[in-house]
Amino acid sequence: MLLVALIGAALGGSPKITEDVENGVEDFRDWPLQTISEGSRRGSSTEQSDQIEIFNITESYVTQVTIELRWLDEAPDYSNFENQPDEFNFTVYTPWDAEIGSIGDFNAIGAAGQIIEIIKVPEEGIEQSSALGEWKINIHCGNCGDQTLSRPNAGVLIIEDNGNDWTLTFKYEFHTNN
Repeated sequence: MLLVALIGAALGGSPKITEDVENGVEDFRDWPLQTISEGSRRGSSTEQSDQIEIFNITESYVTQVTIELRWLDEAPDYSNFENQPDEFNFTVYTPWDAEIGSIGDFNAIGAAGQIIEIIKVPEEGIEQSSALGEWKINIHCGNCGDQTLSRPNAGVLIIEDNGNDWTLTFKYEFHTNN
């Protein structure tokens, strides 16, 4: 059995998993997947600001993490004004010290904005429970489009937009033998 584990390790396999299979213990990859949502957090950001949110994963054998940021630009203060899009992005700091940045995005005029980032945990990270622990998400609010009204002979009237509300959702998928 030790020889099988050493050969498995030499070929890049995990000695623990090889040993468990030899002993009749199921491979975790055969266990069903379960998804846990840590719920949604709501916040508000001002233009050109950062805000950190922290989530903790307590399960082993995590295969992926999904992070979603949504925002809806407020309605214009006055009729005939148009609220220009707001910009958001976020950076994820994983427990295994990876830094993963989302692509920034603007909402369409009068519509919600959304960014979804799916982070796949590397196979060796699943075996070593690398996803356990603290996940930091830095939400960055970039340019907030002002409310504008074009008027002949008066030019463009502007009402400044200083920020926006948002909702952040964090969920993860993991193998479980329960």
